Amino acid sequence: MNQASSPTELGHLELEWEFEADGEITTSIVAASGIGIFATSEGTVYDLNVTDGSELWNVSIGSSLYSTPVLDLENEAVYVCDSSGKVTGLAIHDGTIIWQWDTGTGREIRSSPLVADKIYFGSYDSYLYALNRNGTLAWRFEGCLGWVHTSPAYYEGLVYFGSCDGYMRALDASTGKEVWNFSSAYIPSSPVVYDGKVFFGAYDSNLHCLDALNGTPVWNTTMGDNIYSSPAVDGKNVVVGCNDGNLYCLDMNDGHIVWTLDLMPSNLESSPLISGNKTAVTYDQGLVIVHLDNGTISQGFLWGNSADISPSAYDEMLFFGDKQGYVHCLQNRGQVPDDDKDDEKEMNEEVDPGWEAVFLLIALLAIMFTAMFLFLRRSRWIRK
Repeated sequence: MNQASSPTELGHLELEWEFEADGEITTSIVAASGIGIFATSEGTVYDLNVTDGSELWNVSIGSSLYSTPVLDLENEAVYVCDSSGKVTGLAIHDGTIIWQWDTGTGREIRSSPLVADKIYFGSYDSYLYALNRNGTLAWRFEGCLGWVHTSPAYYEGLVYFGSCDGYMRALDASTGKEVWNFSSAYIPSSPVVYDGKVFFGAYDSNLHCLDALNGTPVWNTTMGDNIYSSPAVDGKNVVVGCNDGNLYCLDMNDGHIVWTLDLMPSNLESSPLISGNKTAVTYDQGLVIVHLDNGTISQGFLWGNSADISPSAYDEMLFFGDKQGYVHCLQNRGQVPDDDKDDEKEMNEEVDPGWEAVFLLIALLAIMFTAMFLFLRRSRWIRK
């Protein structure tokens, strides 16, 4: 249902391991059963041991990958969609190719596949596809007039997805027939289904909440700009990024804004993760952990540009990648040590981690200029 929430409480996080891949990390890390799967811009799929970050296998698909892989533990398979319009089924234990299926259109797939009774995904050829788990076509929906960028969600026998023609749709999962549609604006934000409601953002600057069974509006909240980010929902809160650079937390029931956190001077497009009483979000300087109750920053890991790679959690670990080609694993060490509590931000303190490096640079330059001035002045005095 794309809820992007976990019951795991994020205490004090510390770096456990890092892994360097062959190129920019372009997908989230999908972890289960002790392994973590992700892909790169070079078209390589990696499988890591999440305990120590060691590589188990890697395989080159041959085309760039921007669609997060999905694990099918029941059939011991990994499904990957690529930029040439192909879907590949890999064996989970060694990465060997089980089957490949081609849309035949050559258009890229950025929608991350959904595994339910079938494998569902959208394509830039404007279709939503359903494959059987053996890699044969079950059906395709041809009613879209724009790219299908979003990753579908599944609930009560319905498949939900938004497309660039501005429609959020619900299809019968068994037949592909449209059950309802809702018109807004360009929709790059993947739908989340929670408690019979569908949540998504659009380029009308609104976060929408619809009834999941009939598509009627429940509420909508206008943000400071358009919404590319996909929301995370935990039963109480909806957290989403916005193109005004803010991270927003809204009340799930009525959509009122609980708090905002200014992170970027430009678009905040990555999708947040809710884990316990905190939320994690990546941006162009790394990752921050934020308290859900008041929107203050708990920890920050400013290690590089991670703006396009949404974080994921598994078994007391938090994963995120960056454009420099590194995957980072943070381990939950429990409660914040007393010596470190001063590092946490005070409630309601305005924090912009993006400016910390700027302030430090200005301070260093001021010190350098002062030292140079004193040196030159002393040199003149000695000559006199």
